[in-house]
Amino acid sequence: MIKILLLWNHDPKNYWNLMSCLFWHKNAALIEEEHPIIAGFFRLKDRLSRRPGFAIDPLPFRLWKRTKEVTAFFMGTTRRDI
Repeated sequence: MIKILLLWNHDPKNYWNLMSCLFWHKNAALIEEEHPIIAGFFRLKDRLSRRPGFAIDPLPFRLWKRTKEVTAFFMGTTRRDI
């Protein structure tokens, strides 16, 4: 990754574009465990948007689940596996 970025360090626009793509792919592959086309960078979930037939979680339970998901996401972004 560092070698790739060193090739583009003379052009800031291309450098940061490439950096954002690398962040996106790391997020997709290591955190979301999905293909980059399928995974988004950070999912915004609405508590009330559920498939028909599924109960809507109570707010405290929903906040607890979402807090765990967001914490896992941010912990995953700081991993140094790549």
